Amino acid sequence: MQNLCERFPERAKSLTQIPRYTINYDIGEPNMTSETPSHLTDKGQELFSKLQQDYDIFDPDGVVLLTAAVECFDRVNECRGIIAKEGLTDLDRFGQSRPHPCVKIERDARAQMLASIRALNLGIETPVM
Repeated sequence: MQNLCERFPERAKSLTQIPRYTINYDIGEPNMTSETPSHLTDKGQELFSKLQQDYDIFDPDGVVLLTAAVECFDRVNECRGIIAKEGLTDLDRFGQSRPHPCVKIERDARAQMLASIRALNLGIETPVM
């Protein structure tokens, strides 16, 4: 059985001349100091620094997981505020009641926060919010 290059020699040359592209993923160094990420809310920064100090989380992987957990914590609190102001339900274009979109966002953010905390292996059963 012939491979494609043997069966179609005129195309084989063009296939070997495909330009190769490289992608440089430069996302910077993770925060490995005691500084809290500036994009977090005040509550989030407080939680970040408390967990980082209490559990000595200064390795790059731990800082990334902790940052993800606290970002999700902020997202949950943001959604709670919107739901408290606008209610649990919303009306669709037909006037039918449906869950507010923030309900799903809050649920997903809470699940991700708990997964990040579990991945940190801190021994926390349920975080206090």
